[in-house]
Amino acid sequence: MNKARLILASIMTLTFPVLLSAQGQFSVSGLALIPYWNLNSQNSLQFDQAINASASWKLSPRAEAYINLQSGVGNGRLGFQGPQVAVTDVGMTYQFTPVTQVSLGSFDMPFGQEVARLTNNGSLGSSGFVLNPLLYTALAGPAGTLNTVGIMVNHPTLGGNGSFFISNGTGESAVNEGTQLAYGFQWTTMVSNATLGISAWASDDREDSANTNADSLKADAATYLLDMAITKDGIDYNGHIGQLQFGDGTAATTLVTVGMIGLNSRYQDLEWRARVSAWLPSDSNGDNSGISSTMPDPSMGKALGDTPPVDRNVIRYQLGVSKTLEDGITIGTETFVDQVQHGNQAMGVISYVSVVF
Repeated sequence: MNKARLILASIMTLTFPVLLSAQGQFSVSGLALIPYWNLNSQNSLQFDQAINASASWKLSPRAEAYINLQSGVGNGRLGFQGPQVAVTDVGMTYQFTPVTQVSLGSFDMPFGQEVARLTNNGSLGSSGFVLNPLLYTALAGPAGTLNTVGIMVNHPTLGGNGSFFISNGTGESAVNEGTQLAYGFQWTTMVSNATLGISAWASDDREDSANTNADSLKADAATYLLDMAITKDGIDYNGHIGQLQFGDGTAATTLVTVGMIGLNSRYQDLEWRARVSAWLPSDSNGDNSGISSTMPDPSMGKALGDTPPVDRNVIRYQLGVSKTLEDGITIGTETFVDQVQHGNQAMGVISYVSVVF
């Protein structure tokens, strides 16, 4: 048996009775999938798998601790964790007042309502898609989340809900080579049957480039995002629009405009979904010059081994359908096309079985 999976199984076995005795909760989620990729008429078919184990338990009436472990078979195109086991979330929350909560440790950066819907190493979010939209692919990978390490405060603000954080930056570990910290906020409010939100953050991770273990953007980055979620006539709509700025300490600072619109609907016993997302750099002439060297490329073409120019527009189209076989077991399939301004168009089909218990 793979050593990493043996370790994960041992931790899960030892943790479960502890949680029961400490008023805890324990959950495991896994995803087995068959992705088919096509890039420039080159086809690829593979099996992939990911697994997550999450635990939380009460330390006191106000304090709660949590931990999340991730693994998988490794070396897949979607970037799932594995074959090693990784501790991706560990920390605690404290309820200072009935309406004020503080999180200390690692947590998902509050940057748009879509963060709560993202794929987390194959643990499907409420969006039902395996592949993230372009904005979050650029910041967190094709199937990751915006994990960071620091402190976050949630408190009602200006008639809505506010989240404020300070953290190491855009990386998921304790690496922070400089003295700069990331900071940001998110504010959401209900208007009729719609939830409106605004969020922003800034992080200067340029000095992380000196550390080979750093997984941050290694950029002087700043962002803002406006988003909306609404349910009407049984259909869930969601979308966002915003801008990101990437700097590398030179005059070549690049501004990227991002956008997304999606819908989710149930018909009989099937759940249908569609989504379009856009990544539009201010310099998109495809010559790889005059741009920040820190700007990421969110297209699946790069993940599939292509070497496209970074300064290009990308539009991602996604369609998906799923069916719940029984409580905690879902089968589904989705297809995507990355339409690019320069380079090779990427497309694929991902069929999966999702299990949560």
